Parts: sequence; structure tokens; C-alpha cells
Amino acid sequence: MVRNYIKIAFRNLWKHKSFSAINIAGLAAGLTACFFILSYVRFELSYDNFHSKADRIVRLRDDVITPTETIPNGISVYPAGPAITADFPEVESMVRVSQQEMIFIQGDRKFRETNILLSDSTFFRIFDFKLVEGHAGSVLAAPGSVVITEAMAAKYFGEAPAMGKTIQIPQDDRTLSLTVTGIMAPMPENSQLRGDAVVSLSTAREAYAGFLDNWTNHAPYTYLLLKPGTDYKALEAKFPAFLEKHIGKTMDDFQMHYTYHITPIKDIYLSWGALRYAGITGSIG
Repeated sequence: MVRNYIKIAFRNLWKHKSFSAINIAGLAAGLTACFFILSYVRFELSYDNFHSKADRIVRLRDDVITPTETIPNGISVYPAGPAITADFPEVESMVRVSQQEMIFIQGDRKFRETNILLSDSTFFRIFDFKLVEGHAGSVLAAPGSVVITEAMAAKYFGEAPAMGKTIQIPQDDRTLSLTVTGIMAPMPENSQLRGDAVVSLSTAREAYAGFLDNWTNHAPYTYLLLKPGTDYKALEAKFPAFLEKHIGKTMDDFQMHYTYHITPIKDIYLSWGALRYAGITGSIG
């Protein structure tokens, strides 16, 4: 019976060649389109899921309140992360990440690098970015440390080993020296954090006095690693008292106030993308 049905189907297809070709082509195009749409949706939903601690990583959101509006702000101030970690036992660790543009010089090679990350020593311990050389707990521990991608290592050092070599950064009237302490694989495409190199944030403290202690210097993304079982909403409810303690009324003269909120890392890409689509302005990267 089934064989007869198959024979009849093929006969009809052969009898109406043009009509069959159009239908088959349409079906193939439709299935291909569905495949690409499903692949795209799967990729978009996979952002930052590759981190093994993703369920415990959240980002601090520092909203700015003015007399006329509330501005969602994805970045925060430098002292907030260390202060939150010290004040709340629910927080296991934290990492601050700032994207920078720097000029790298090595010998006769000089390039303006537009995708450099400045971060704490905890960067590779909280996030699961793959290190090809170096140890996650130590690569960014010292001032003047830099972890570069394999591509950047080839760019500056060719086939010679890059570990332990130095890269110079001109800064105003001085030159900073960075030592290559690690080599990393390219950061995944489905990561909100992308960089060609990661420079130790302690380098900034050495270069600029008070740079990391300023409660008005909005620059880094601040990520918190919560202890297992922590309710981030309950932690968020404690932030008003935290802000009163550390900032108080210092912003009254500017008619501005801050509110702190938390966004789980898995929700950042889609939730902040929705805000952009809705036309809400501000620094919400």
C-alpha cells in the first residue's frame, strides 16, 4: 500500500514538472529560512551562557535620577564594586571592566588598539575566557600586566614567544611598560565582553592617583559574583542604605541622585538591547 502511494506521488510530480519544481523550491527555501532563523535565535539566547558561574554573575546598574528623567546606566563608579564586596557577605567577589583605546608600541611596531579591556585581577577567575598560556589567578595580579590574544601576540612578536615580553604605552609625558603575562584565545562571539587584550586595572592606580577611588567617575562595568543561593533581589533592596552610607547627599548640589540595581549576566544582552530598541538613551552598553 505504501509503495503504491509513493509511486502515485512520483508519477504526479513527474506529470506536473513545473508545478512540482516550484513547490519543492518553495519548500526548500522555507525550510532553509527556518533553519537560519532558529540558528540566529539560538545564538542570541546563548549570550554569556558559556561561563560556568553564569547563574551567580550579575552586573551592577547605576541609574542616574535627574529632576526630569531617570537614565539607565550600564556602567558604574570604580569604588562601588570593592565597597559592595566589603559590605555584603552575599558577594563572593567582583570584577570591574572598562573598554579603552590605547597605543601599543613594541620595537618598530606601533598600532592604535581600539578594543582593550582594563580589568581587575579576578577577570579570568570569574569569567571563563580561555587562557592558552598563563594562570587565571595570577595573570593580572601585578600592575603593568597584560594578557593578549594569540593574534595580537603574532602581530607584535611574530613567531617569537610573547610571554614575558613588554609592550609600551605612551601616556601624556610618560611611557608605561606592560609585561605580557598571559596569552588568551579569541573571546567568543556570543559574549558581551570582547577584547584583544586585557590590561591589569591596578596599572591605572599606579598611573593616576585617586583614579579608582572617585565616587563620581563613571567608567567601568561592575560585575558581582554572588555566593550560591543568594537572592539578588534581596541584595538589591539593601542598596539605598549602602548609597546613603557612601555617597550621602554629595550629589544634591548637582540635583542628581543614583539608584543601584542588579541585572543577571544572562539577561543583559537581551534586556539592554530592548531598551535601545525602545529608544531609551544613556550609557547602557
